[in-house]
Amino acid sequence: MPHIFGARAHDYPGKTPAEHFSAIQADGMSTMQLAIPKSFGAAYPIPQELLGDIKAALTERGMCVTVLGCYINPALENEEERLEQVATYIKAMPAAHFLGAKCIGTETTRFIGTPEEHAAAMDRLVDSMKRMAAAAEEHDVYIGVEPVSSHTLNRPERVTELLERVGSDRIKIIFDPINLIMKCDMEDQAGFIRKCRETFGDKIVAIHVKDFRFDENGRKAEAPMFEGEFDWAAFVKEFAGQELSWIRDEGAAGQNKAEFDRLKQMIEEARV
Repeated sequence: MPHIFGARAHDYPGKTPAEHFSAIQADGMSTMQLAIPKSFGAAYPIPQELLGDIKAALTERGMCVTVLGCYINPALENEEERLEQVATYIKAMPAAHFLGAKCIGTETTRFIGTPEEHAAAMDRLVDSMKRMAAAAEEHDVYIGVEPVSSHTLNRPERVTELLERVGSDRIKIIFDPINLIMKCDMEDQAGFIRKCRETFGDKIVAIHVKDFRFDENGRKAEAPMFEGEFDWAAFVKEFAGQELSWIRDEGAAGQNKAEFDRLKQMIEEARV
């Protein structure tokens, strides 16, 4: 498939699927990250009538869902709460299958602690992912895991560990480079980007697109697209040859088209 472009559906106006998706399409996009509870107020499992309306609205516009959003905390220390989170995620699988979503997106639980505590958190994450992968096999859907620098899955090496320990081709990666990059990676962003591609590039199902800068306290702060500190030129050069879904994260209706027009131009130039 060629590169396709989209946005988070809940960043767009509209009360019905038709209104919602028309607004996204008006910005020149054909795919989306759809969190049905955020867009339409329905919890998983989604009523079949609403799913029918969503699928009809997608089909009429020639659009698709790259990521069905069901972000949970799969590495919680409390086992009962963790398994409840896993059960919620599994409830989203029939909707993902019905809509033909390329994956169901989640992160991996915020983490602060010692190396020993991190190892224990990884054990919990692996257990959750094995349960989710088994259910994904039954429902014929895919898990989309998003690594984040402040979460359990916080470095490229951790992604490798997760993939190897779970051992399922049902796990894909949602790559948000802004969420994963750390201050220590900034001196050689091209090297960081290359390492991510070499480590898990073949597993990527979607790219989250946004920008950032570090504030005076060393924390990441949102920045206008292409005006922050992230080296999008290096990123595009690394991934231009790989056909992907690019999802504008935290964007604004009416602004995304111009940003993606520039991104498309960068991709075409990198492919020459």
